[in-house]
Amino acid sequence: MKTKQVKEFLSSRTIFISHASEDKTLALMIKSLFESLNNDISVFCSSDIKDIEGGQLWFEKIMDALYNSKVCISLLTPNSIYRPWVIFESGGSYVLSKRDSDNFRMFPVCAYGLNATDFREKGPFAFIQARHLKNKNDILILCKEIGKIFGNSNFKPTNESIDLVCRESSRGSSQWGSVNQSLVGERMDSSPFSLDHLINEAHKHIFIAGQSLHHLTTHESVRIQLIDWLKEKNNRIVQILLCNPKEVAAVKAWDIISKEYPKDLSNSIDDLKNWLTVYRSKGIESELDIRVTKLVPTTINIIDPALSSAKMVLIPVVFSKPFGSERPHFVISKTDNKIVFNHYWDTYQDTFNRATKIEDIH
Repeated sequence: MKTKQVKEFLSSRTIFISHASEDKTLALMIKSLFESLNNDISVFCSSDIKDIEGGQLWFEKIMDALYNSKVCISLLTPNSIYRPWVIFESGGSYVLSKRDSDNFRMFPVCAYGLNATDFREKGPFAFIQARHLKNKNDILILCKEIGKIFGNSNFKPTNESIDLVCRESSRGSSQWGSVNQSLVGERMDSSPFSLDHLINEAHKHIFIAGQSLHHLTTHESVRIQLIDWLKEKNNRIVQILLCNPKEVAAVKAWDIISKEYPKDLSNSIDDLKNWLTVYRSKGIESELDIRVTKLVPTTINIIDPALSSAKMVLIPVVFSKPFGSERPHFVISKTDNKIVFNHYWDTYQDTFNRATKIEDIH
């Protein structure tokens, strides 16, 4: 760092608040709280229109403000913990604090139901002491710690300003410790989690389940891809599960979603029986097992459920458009959501094990 920059850094009297745009109300309350403590302290908050003038390059302004501050308050809420900008700004401030912890600090603060314990085994914030803004004593400690950075240990906010921050911060559920991040593919026809992509990722086991799997059986390329995948290596498994056309009540229920459903299911059964015929004619040593059951409530594709890299894609029915390309993909990885993954996998695997082999349907 150049000498001039060092002097500017050491003489800085700025607090930088890193936050998600949805948390603007609380961020501005924190800004007001610290600005009321000392007239020499300035607080940069990108949600405050006065902090970024019209015509300025907002990214450069934010980076300059972070670089020239002495304190970064990272506002951690359910809105912000997965936002790349908050992680980016917090990471930058952490690097600055490691370089000169006497003159710069990054302070994580939790609000809106999020607790420091929610970060256990969930990223870098798990290793940094956080304060809880719903707790008055934590706010007082935070003010004292920040005051020390500025050479003033008498940072004491008014009871009114503390109460405002506490009340706002206390909103929200306290159950965020059981929530994990997931991925969503917006459309089935443009998602990186469609079955053809999953087949390319799979190592040992592919599981496919759906009410009729009409979208699967009408694409010859998918059948070829699955058969080729089974041929490529021994001891691979493909399991396919769909509704039993003999279960009249279940078939009739799905008729509400699509009048074409009974016909589509019947065609899928015939097509999948042909799949088995082709598979067996090739003398493939890997396993293709197709079964039918009473009801398959959600289309689901799973790859390698026994491996740590397992991935599950849930594809809900869009009412009146059960087979349309508009259907989204909800992705659950075993790495990030082990409990949820195991719940679905155990349920579907148990259903599959009790299901009837498709060749026994006449």
